[in-house]
Amino acid sequence: MKIYISADIEGVAGVSHWDETSCKGCGYEEARLRMTEDVAAACRGAWKAEAVEILVQDAHGNGRNLIHEKLPEGVQLIRGWSRDPRCMVQQLTPKFNALILIGYHSTKLEAAVPLAHSMSTALHSIRLNGEDSSEFRLHSLLAAEMGVPTIFLSGDTRMCELAREHLPSMTTVETHSGEGESVVARHPLSVQEEIEAGVAWAMSTNLKDSLLKVPEEFDVELDFESHVRADIGQHFPGMERCGSHTLRYRPSSMLELMRALMFVAWG
Repeated sequence: MKIYISADIEGVAGVSHWDETSCKGCGYEEARLRMTEDVAAACRGAWKAEAVEILVQDAHGNGRNLIHEKLPEGVQLIRGWSRDPRCMVQQLTPKFNALILIGYHSTKLEAAVPLAHSMSTALHSIRLNGEDSSEFRLHSLLAAEMGVPTIFLSGDTRMCELAREHLPSMTTVETHSGEGESVVARHPLSVQEEIEAGVAWAMSTNLKDSLLKVPEEFDVELDFESHVRADIGQHFPGMERCGSHTLRYRPSSMLELMRALMFVAWG
């Protein structure tokens, strides 16, 4: 099997402050090492389950967090950003048999962990067909458009709960839970052991059970933290201003939605 792994940092055990997520911040080196070790555990599990190819995307911040030599030999790593509209699953194609998500986190509306957000800190929420949408949901739907199931996720407790609500057959590993501006973290070695075993198990199941159902129509509302971002974003083709901080968009596909987000949330 050919496996794609997308890795974020906010859902890694113990990461609780923005300082830990930036190369200039206190605690960053420890956080990036834990992120790397979690991804390495996922890779080991995939190799044990007889994966023939593993492509990892460093999908946090500047895309240059993972320490490649600490990953198992043979793993390919995407570093930096090409500005591909597939974003956190850049270069994902139908040739891959499964998508694995490491270090993912819940949304700002859930308020479950201190670093909760969706896609960009410029956004307060992304509502897809009326439902608050996490980075997990957006990228799993994008993968599903290509026929690629999302079989495993590690991240905060609420993110794991939400993932299982969408995909009851999905394997998850909880890393920490939130309490105000703090987290209660599990021991990293326990998390890594469970990630390795969980990935191997997930790859042994019926993968198509973890294929999200793609909506026939898309009605998206983007709520921005600043009205200025809505002022700018309303000029993107197809965007409709429907509030001081809100834009509405009706794309024909997930890929079209992700392309729009690339311009209005980061542009």
